[in-house]
Amino acid sequence: MERDTIERMLSRAEGVEVKGDTFEIAEGHGLTFYLGGPGDAMAVREIRSGAFDSDFLVLVTEEGERVYSTYATITALAQKAPRNAPSRRAGFA
Repeated sequence: MERDTIERMLSRAEGVEVKGDTFEIAEGHGLTFYLGGPGDAMAVREIRSGAFDSDFLVLVTEEGERVYSTYATITALAQKAPRNAPSRRAGFA
């Protein structure tokens, strides 16, 4: 994936604030990055912040772990509903 694609995705994600070369995830919001290809992707969960560099991205997890990844290895982003948000049940209304 390319940097501008990731930035556009983050700008559409609820609770994510992109400021120049950094981004932060608001409290209560969950964001996961998937690194690697189909069948061997690694999930980096509970991202709290990140920083863009010229050819790689630094992800900081809730536990303070730092993951350094080239843009090409990022295959997807997933966002969980904010904590304490009303849950939706399957079925008919």
